[in-house]
Amino acid sequence: MDDPEKVLETLLAESAESIAFPTDGPTRAAAHLGAAVPITADGHTLSAELLHAEPRVLMLRDVITDDEARAIIRLAKPLLSASPTHTGEGYRPTTRSSSSAVLLDDAQPPLRAVRLRLANLTGYPEANFEPLQLVRYLPGQEYEPHNDWFDACDVREHLRGGERRLTILIYLNAIASGGGGATNFPELEVRVPPTKRGAVLFENYALNATRGDGRCLHQGEPPSATTKFAANVWVRARRFRL
Repeated sequence: MDDPEKVLETLLAESAESIAFPTDGPTRAAAHLGAAVPITADGHTLSAELLHAEPRVLMLRDVITDDEARAIIRLAKPLLSASPTHTGEGYRPTTRSSSSAVLLDDAQPPLRAVRLRLANLTGYPEANFEPLQLVRYLPGQEYEPHNDWFDACDVREHLRGGERRLTILIYLNAIASGGGGATNFPELEVRVPPTKRGAVLFENYALNATRGDGRCLHQGEPPSATTKFAANVWVRARRFRL
């Protein structure tokens, strides 16, 4: 689509389909810093702890089961390749030395269960979720500080589903205390250690904002001795299209 007028017309039509920012999902029960609260999604009980209020950063514990974590790793391992990054004007140059795999078959029972649970937790329709991306960090591998939201001029990504409102990073395996692999938010002075079956959830946009929040800059720190497996789940403003 090269005609600027048609691009603008399409973007305006697509933007009209963006859902409102949910303000009443189960994770909103976590309202006080440092206090873990039990919440239920799809009959699954977990806990949510607010780590930072604005922008919101939460630690979710027991968000998936051991069986689901093992299944995600098993499905993704044959598909692993060098992890991509966003490049070009408007994007911060970063080094990402991990491997990753996008799991396109959302009908697989473990993937479906996780997606539905997260949709229930966040208040966003499952259709707004990108396919789950498994990430593998070997000892010493990292992802330098970066943001997950897209530059306002990235027409292709905005046509695929709009901005990435939320990021949910699920930790799939155990790493010993002090073994590295934390998710670090340097602008917020928040560091989240990898906790098996847990996840860090953060909002890339303030409520009703149209531009990403630069304070959500985050880094995947290198594990020191153990391979780290995690799963990225990105949630768009509207239905995601491949």
